[in-house]
Amino acid sequence: LFYVHLLSAQDIHYSQFFVNKLVLNPAEAGMFNGNVRTAVNYKDQWRTVTTPYKTFSLGVDKAFLQSNKSVNVGGGFLMSRDKAGDAGFGTFDASGILSGIVFLNDKMKFSGGLSIGYKQHSVNINNLQWQDQITTSGFDGSINHGDAANAFKPAGAIDVGMGAKFSLALTKNNMSANDPILFNAGISLGHLNRPSTSFFGLENRLSPKFIANVDGFVPLEGTNFSILPSFMMALQNKNNLFLFGSLVKYKLKEGSKYTGFEQESAISFGGHYRVKDAIVLSSFLEMAYFGIGLSYDINISSLNVVSNSVGGLEFSFIYTIPRATVYGRSRV
Repeated sequence: LFYVHLLSAQDIHYSQFFVNKLVLNPAEAGMFNGNVRTAVNYKDQWRTVTTPYKTFSLGVDKAFLQSNKSVNVGGGFLMSRDKAGDAGFGTFDASGILSGIVFLNDKMKFSGGLSIGYKQHSVNINNLQWQDQITTSGFDGSINHGDAANAFKPAGAIDVGMGAKFSLALTKNNMSANDPILFNAGISLGHLNRPSTSFFGLENRLSPKFIANVDGFVPLEGTNFSILPSFMMALQNKNNLFLFGSLVKYKLKEGSKYTGFEQESAISFGGHYRVKDAIVLSSFLEMAYFGIGLSYDINISSLNVVSNSVGGLEFSFIYTIPRATVYGRSRV
């Protein structure tokens, strides 16, 4: 009996996609209010289904030429590592990122970015059980299962991506740290060169990946609350992902907008819906230049028959080294 079935999957993605934005778009490099930004995501999922899938990403970026009021240059580095299943199927990505940031006026700015990196796949088939290792007494892992291991050497290729982002800020002219209304929208296209990922030298090339994301920040006047809506869409070949929702932010401590003598702290709670897959519950704590996030995916797809609705736990961390102010202090 012969059975043929085609398998397909999307690239790695995070429920807290609003933290390490370099994962979404190379145009995000340098598009923040600060000097250097470091962001980390870590996800552990499907523990009730199989060996846990573990995913980690680290992004570091900086804006250069910040004294120039019309054009900045952004630079960054993104590294991701994913390990899945009993065979430890691994994906490693490392990319350098360059962006150009144009200030259209005092409220709007636009950026375009390019990423060039290296993507590698690997697998450890020694953790699997093979037909040759099944005896009349049961499984015997000491039996040589042939030369198959030599066929699964790490496969790597150059990977290229690009993107664009638009940002709008409606500020208020006062000396307090009242936050402006913010709106951001970005699009990106990954795997432009369709890198090959085959272990056997075949033409097994990644399909281009399109991502669109929108997020906002709307303070509720007269209160310490703000609304943070966000949406992302990813399309890759016949695969798709839609994720939308919002956090509600409560400001625990007011900060000084200009002097930096007082640092703001806040806490956020909320949720997102990943269409036909999961409900995501999230929390995020901000203290001065640090942010720590925690989210959990409640699986609602057809996989919940075996997952028992258990999805994945995700952690995030972000730290922004602020710009110095004229008072010798600093702020984000």
